[in-house]
Amino acid sequence: MAFPLSLSAALLLSILASLFQTPSLAKSSIPSRRQAPPALSSRDVAQDACGTLFNWLQANYTVFTALQVYDCLIIVPLNHTVATQFISYYKDTLEFQSTLAYLKDPPASYQQPAVDLLAGLDRIQGQVDAGILTTQYDFELAVQTLVYSAHDSHLQLYAGLTDVFSFGSPFYVSSVSEDGVAIPKVYFTEDLISAQQSGGQWNASAIHTVNGQPATDFFTQFAAENSQGYLEPHADWNNLMYSPASDIQGLVNAFEGSSPFYPGDVFSLVLENGTGVPDLTWLAVINDLSNVVSIANYSDFYSYFVVDDYDDYTAASARRKKRDSVTSPPTVSTSSTAPTQTSWSDTFFPLSLAYPQNPAVVEPNLGDGGVITGYFLEESSTGVLSIPNFSSDDVMAFSTTVGNFLQKSKASGVKKIVIDLQQNWGGLTLLATDTFKQFFPTIDPFGGSRERAQKYAYALGNTYTNYYNASLLNPNQSLSVDYSNNVWVAPLFLDAATGQNFSSWAQYFGPHQDGLDYFTTIQRDNLSSIPFDEASLGAVVDGYANRTNLTAVSPYAAEDIIILTDALCASTCTLFVEMMHHEAGVRTVVAGGRPQVGPMQALAGTRGARYYEAADIDSDIFLAEAINVSVTADLPDRDIEFRIDVASFNLRDQVRRGENFPLQFAYEAADCRIFFTPQTFNHYAALWQYAADAIWTNPKLCVQGSTNQPSAGNTTDTVGPTAAEKASWAGKRSYAEFPANGEKRSPSVSRIHGVHGLDYDSAARTPGTSCAPNDPRFCGANICVPSPRCDPRTGAFSTVPQCQFPCGRLCPMKILGQPTHCQAGGFCLTANTPTNAQKCQLTRTTTKQKVPVGLPNQPQSKPPTKKSVGQPQSVGDLIMEGIRS
Repeated sequence: MAFPLSLSAALLLSILASLFQTPSLAKSSIPSRRQAPPALSSRDVAQDACGTLFNWLQANYTVFTALQVYDCLIIVPLNHTVATQFISYYKDTLEFQSTLAYLKDPPASYQQPAVDLLAGLDRIQGQVDAGILTTQYDFELAVQTLVYSAHDSHLQLYAGLTDVFSFGSPFYVSSVSEDGVAIPKVYFTEDLISAQQSGGQWNASAIHTVNGQPATDFFTQFAAENSQGYLEPHADWNNLMYSPASDIQGLVNAFEGSSPFYPGDVFSLVLENGTGVPDLTWLAVINDLSNVVSIANYSDFYSYFVVDDYDDYTAASARRKKRDSVTSPPTVSTSSTAPTQTSWSDTFFPLSLAYPQNPAVVEPNLGDGGVITGYFLEESSTGVLSIPNFSSDDVMAFSTTVGNFLQKSKASGVKKIVIDLQQNWGGLTLLATDTFKQFFPTIDPFGGSRERAQKYAYALGNTYTNYYNASLLNPNQSLSVDYSNNVWVAPLFLDAATGQNFSSWAQYFGPHQDGLDYFTTIQRDNLSSIPFDEASLGAVVDGYANRTNLTAVSPYAAEDIIILTDALCASTCTLFVEMMHHEAGVRTVVAGGRPQVGPMQALAGTRGARYYEAADIDSDIFLAEAINVSVTADLPDRDIEFRIDVASFNLRDQVRRGENFPLQFAYEAADCRIFFTPQTFNHYAALWQYAADAIWTNPKLCVQGSTNQPSAGNTTDTVGPTAAEKASWAGKRSYAEFPANGEKRSPSVSRIHGVHGLDYDSAARTPGTSCAPNDPRFCGANICVPSPRCDPRTGAFSTVPQCQFPCGRLCPMKILGQPTHCQAGGFCLTANTPTNAQKCQLTRTTTKQKVPVGLPNQPQSKPPTKKSVGQPQSVGDLIMEGIRS
């Protein structure tokens, strides 16, 4: 059962010390997941860091210090042959990415830097050939950095070593404005909640600096380096901040623990009230518990996770496994079942109390496949429909829940509707169309798209379309091909210009030149085809075929509906908003963003129309070669000797009626932008009312400069804001000058209110905490002395000042736990001697797991990084679990 929090951020150190007790090295002592694994010696790290790491994974540890994992990653050498083969395979895959030319030379409306993906792969190959990249991890980081630079969440790569572990912070952060007008600042999420629960007895203090950098600068840079597919820096910023809408879906953001990029060893913070939070440890988490296997050394690590020698892994078998695992359509229930929970407050996730506990409608099996909830705000005649994603396990239950909400809203006298799409990463495209049609049954949404016209696409489409046309004349073809919604069968789709089915691949393919590239004819899905709908969605879309209702009317006018996002709306979510906003006229409100005034885009996730995977292409190629062996010469070789879990891309651009400009590169400001406040960031009823008031009753609640933007209208903005406009919005920095008197000081030992009466004094005096030698009082009964720190690769020692027991030294990783006695050669070294100094560990329990995308040709986007329900999700969650127990 969920429970409220009452934690002070600075207490993290003290509480962690109580949770993570150092285990005995005796074999009879089996450590729990709250315990830190024993330290690795410098010899272990240099020779067998990977083997030791996986030994502890098999002992039920799933999270380690970032440095501990990094020590394993950096000792795996690069195999030139395998790396070269991967580059060739991946270049062929990216030929299907629809946005290559626009990324290389983007219009002014695009808010991220340009990138040439294919040239980038060539540069990486050159670095491999020149011996510049010598480790597998450095090679993969170069590739991942290139992939991230596309800012397209349909373009993802989960493969090799970077797919095994991810890095993150031990706490949550939130960005809020104190009154909705002031520029937001970044806080510890737990501090904000504790301040709320204190009844005004104390106020949370914002983070002032991180590693000496102003907090705004640090988080801006971190957001840019870890941008996971977002179209502007405002969305990058929001992707670092805690969100209850993310929590209920079990998603992990870049700051919490989904980054493949090693962030460093430790970091420190200073709050605006002068409180110092030193020596926080960056953490690393195992992404998939099925990857906990027997690994003896770095050679095994490479063999299992890069070339998969231990699984008799071949390209054909991998593709078969991929194809066979996703052949079942979405579930369609014939009758409704009772929900397993009645509100999001019933979930495990600790901050899900942000959602009201009395929803008016709940999708069956909420939290276990069901996602929709609906609410009626008591303060006004406003209804709220919350749609965290369009990926329900039961599409008819999803559709019925939307209908039930609209019926109850009308029956209850609700006058206005807020549709909450915060953290909506996408899902089934036709489920979005189904939802739209229930709001506006008389509008036939355009849904136009196009793909990049290139040689591989031509070979596949020509082969499949010809075989399909032949099958109409001869149904007894030797090969069984599912044509229901196959992307390479042109007659299944409609020519957007004529509304008629394509008759041939040549008619579909074109090509049509646009700028520096060529594209296919703009097409639409044939939603009146029952086989197409059922293959794509598992049901017929509302308003089409046998679900047509000629007498249906819109339950609410467009001016009585608003859409609320946090800019992270992506994929199918953007298709839904395009229909609601551009075609029906519904207004949009976006929350959050960087600490500055000005507009912000409501849709900053990918706006691509079709998610597709390399595994799908591999299967398509194998079958095409079986249909017509002569086409083999026109298709790339897809035999691989390395392991790829997911290599996805955007197959088709989303375009508007009468246009050919990809919406991925358009600038489209929301009608109104609002800041999160301490009253709204974790209290969604207040947030929904705030958004409703900003549109319908009090436009002054909108952020300065965010309203009446021309791009918020019906035109497609290909220019975007000017440099002068951006400079005017940036304005002043959001952090205060600190310290006021300019003096340098040790971290404050001022009392911070929190649970159990703990204060910062306790954390400051914990052995292993950094200290200032000229301020011996900081360590309390302990002493501030130089302490050994060993380099994990060379074994060389250096010293750092730390609080230590008078009897000797603590190990050099600035451990947060406290040994119970002095132990020679262990965690407390006798006689102030650095010999056999050991590194200390810190663990938490968390899991990032990938979920199946759906049917092989099903238009569904892939969710962001997920975490497992029922497991503590971060160090912050682990602290809460410890307090609860």
